[in-house]
Amino acid sequence: MTMSVEPGIVDANVLVYAVDADAPQHAASRALLQAAHDSSTTLYVTSQVLCEFYSIVTNARRVPKPRSPADAIGVISGPRILNPFGNSRL
Repeated sequence: MTMSVEPGIVDANVLVYAVDADAPQHAASRALLQAAHDSSTTLYVTSQVLCEFYSIVTNARRVPKPRSPADAIGVISGPRILNPFGNSRL
């Protein structure tokens, strides 16, 4: 079943949940990002959102399992951020 998604900007929290398998919102976040692969779906990720994602996932006060700065940069580099199933980091 394909998820119907309105065009819009992906929030940093969606990306954070997509990389946190323990988050209750993990499955929904992954499904939203997977829906972005449909050519009829338009989702945007801004540089501000990527900066927020980095800030959140590298901060031990904000996530239970913080990532190293290098790993966080690796996650947001290139098209991988919207390709969670093509990269084990997401």
